[in-house]
Amino acid sequence: MDNFKLPPVPKDVLDALETLPEEKLAKIQIQLIALNMEEVTRNPDAFRNKKNTIKTLIKMGREHMALIRQAVREMAEERGGEG
Repeated sequence: MDNFKLPPVPKDVLDALETLPEEKLAKIQIQLIALNMEEVTRNPDAFRNKKNTIKTLIKMGREHMALIRQAVREMAEERGGEG
């Protein structure tokens, strides 16, 4: 498949990937796998051609970023509750 350009990953997400504990990152990966399976089951054409693949990758990237941001918020709340 030809190379195609995807949107850049925001800095807050990149920073979170560096700071989140491995257990949280593993949980995010499991959630992302489940979301991908759900998407392919719901939409069998998700990866059928370049246009659909790009759309699906962007959608899954947004889901991945949302899960990362959610994990960061949860960690902040946990820290706030400890003090």
